[in-house]
Amino acid sequence: MILNQDPFIAVDDSRLPLELLNQMLAQQYFEESLGWDVATGNQSKVEHRTSSTYFDIENRFKPAIEHFIALLSKEYGHHYDLSDAETWQLAKYEVGQQYKPHYDYFNFPGYPQTNPDRIASVVLYLNDNFEDGGTAFPELDLIVKPKAGYFLYFRYPPGDAAKLTLHAGLPVSSGEKRIATLWIRGKAE
Repeated sequence: MILNQDPFIAVDDSRLPLELLNQMLAQQYFEESLGWDVATGNQSKVEHRTSSTYFDIENRFKPAIEHFIALLSKEYGHHYDLSDAETWQLAKYEVGQQYKPHYDYFNFPGYPQTNPDRIASVVLYLNDNFEDGGTAFPELDLIVKPKAGYFLYFRYPPGDAAKLTLHAGLPVSSGEKRIATLWIRGKAE
């Protein structure tokens, strides 16, 4: 279901095989999440991000990346190359944890632009047996309620419209929220 056209935001069933979803959900090794600290120019612990993360640097979940590259092309006509995709980042949010409003792209002063910037995000909801913890777009007055096996997909258009992709992982009030995020890099269209 398309929720917004500019910037493009959609929520849909991932149609990802249940076995792969369960493998991602079963991941147990997490470290404290880091964020980009504009003041220091480094990744470090930041107050606005209180989750735990796991980066799939071994590419155990690469079939899920391939699945989404094909799905985004088929469903929305947005064509990406597999080489444009970063590795999955899995995140765990316990009670009270959140990711305050932020952007996923790096086009801001102080960030070293050594690679093409991020142009799209896919947030795969791995579970929904928790309370609250939705994904909010405050500039659009939009909150997406997580549903297991569904994904949130949004693109950052060029120019000022990208600022409308400001989003937040709202605090979890009970249970534990699990997501997997895939970022796609390239040239904004």
